Amino acid sequence: MPVVLTLASLACQALSGIGVTATPLPRRPATQPGGKLEIASTNSHLDAFNYYNVSGELVNHTNHGIGNIMLSLSITDEEGGSVLLDGNDKPVDHIDIQPYFPELEPGESTPFTYEIFIDNFVQPAKYDVSIARTCLLVRIISTINNPI
Repeated sequence: MPVVLTLASLACQALSGIGVTATPLPRRPATQPGGKLEIASTNSHLDAFNYYNVSGELVNHTNHGIGNIMLSLSITDEEGGSVLLDGNDKPVDHIDIQPYFPELEPGESTPFTYEIFIDNFVQPAKYDVSIARTCLLVRIISTINNPI
């Protein structure tokens, strides 16, 4: 007797060659006409310990689940130079950050935050947050024949 499994996964993962069929999750009405994944709010501040914090909220206004959400963050000084560093302490234009919940159903929201220690020689003046990439959530249905 076949066993049917239903699993949530990401459409961007490779599904070929393993005998599964991927179908989108049921559509729900968009929470806004022409809805999209939106960065609803952002803010920044320098705390008492010299950490520059950027935070905000991401809202899914679409009619489908979205996963593998990645945001792009840039922070620059007054001259336009980046204050972000890579693992070798070399300046980079931007970094990718994940929100607290990397999967959102229609109407759901999630906060995000990033902090960086700022030394006395650098003063952040501007930041920018954008959506770097996402994937649609899908339902994976697989039929497994039970040999027993």
